[in-house]
Amino acid sequence: MKIISIKRILIFLLCFFLYNSLNAQDLQEFSTDTAQFIDQFEEFVKRNITEQQEDNFEIFIDQWDTGYFSDKIKTRFIEVCNLILTRNTHR
Repeated sequence: MKIISIKRILIFLLCFFLYNSLNAQDLQEFSTDTAQFIDQFEEFVKRNITEQQEDNFEIFIDQWDTGYFSDKIKTRFIEVCNLILTRNTHR
């Protein structure tokens, strides 16, 4: 299994998220609860990803669930995702 850096995963996910958020009319805000967030985020991201992207995303999900990311990083990631959603809904 390849070791993928946290920075690379986050950059990939945020870029993908920005692209997909343009098409997300139904989701107004992600939950700030980390367990609920990851379920919502997974549903949101898996709408339009390739098989290779899905493999990388599964690594991210596993790392999220196993405590690889600190609570501070998780909270900040959720804040950024919600900020992107908010900005895209005001366009």
